[in-house]
Amino acid sequence: YVGYTIDPALTSARYEVDYVRVYQAAPAPALSAYQLYLQGLSLSTSLAFDADGDGDGVAEGVRYAFGDASPRLGTSPAALSRDGNAYTYTFDVRDDTDLVLTPEVSNDLASWTTATNYTLTPTTGASSGFVRHVLVVNTTPAGRVFFRLRVAN
Repeated sequence: YVGYTIDPALTSARYEVDYVRVYQAAPAPALSAYQLYLQGLSLSTSLAFDADGDGDGVAEGVRYAFGDASPRLGTSPAALSRDGNAYTYTFDVRDDTDLVLTPEVSNDLASWTTATNYTLTPTTGASSGFVRHVLVVNTTPAGRVFFRLRVAN
């Protein structure tokens, strides 16, 4: 013991423990899929869904909702850009005339309706066996709008 001396004549001793209390730190909260996505981009995991963390004019949440570089249905990753209230999504899908591509919009991610204010144009640049499409969806400035692409065969 610090500051105390032990009697040199002491040859044995007994130490009794009445009880042991064990503490465990609370586990760190699990990161959401969106936070893991931000972490993969080396952005703060507290970045708001509608914040533009890298200054490219597109909120990271919008990119996340699109799956960022997904769907990699072709050999090139999909790309998303924004100009005012118009979002442009460029993607490749397999060259199949039976595929029906339908843009849908939502205000709450729970109910979806077919978009009415959009253009969907096939273009060139895709690898053999795929077609590149450019989807432009015009949104209203009021409120948050989500959109997705439904593909049916």
